[in-house]
Amino acid sequence: MEKSRLTRILSRAGSADVRALAARLQLMYPAVVLRDPMRTLVMMPMADPVRGTPFYLGELMASETMVEMAGAKGFGICMGDDFEKSAAIAVIDAAYNAGVPECEWLTRTLLDMERAQDALLQKEAAAHRDTMVSFRTMEGQ
Repeated sequence: MEKSRLTRILSRAGSADVRALAARLQLMYPAVVLRDPMRTLVMMPMADPVRGTPFYLGELMASETMVEMAGAKGFGICMGDDFEKSAAIAVIDAAYNAGVPECEWLTRTLLDMERAQDALLQKEAAAHRDTMVSFRTMEGQ
């Protein structure tokens, strides 16, 4: 699974769900913490909606952790100060980097999570779509 997709799924997932996945992996492959969970600041990139010019909106507080598992390093980062979630993300990242056999199960589980997340986002978007205001111009009148 691509890192960007993995990151998107895990960042949208609840902390308890991510920790449960990591806990299952750690039963077979204990992780060693290389860098304790800590707070950090991350620049938030944005693009000007008119010209597409990139700029930084500001800084976001995040949590980051680095672990080693099955001979591979893993890095986890998430918004806020959820140290347990960043550590769990690091374990999942290390599992993919190590190519453990459980990656097949993990990928299926994450794809199921992604489908549920997308369905929820579509449901929320549909609810907001009903409240949109339509502005019509009176050109030529």
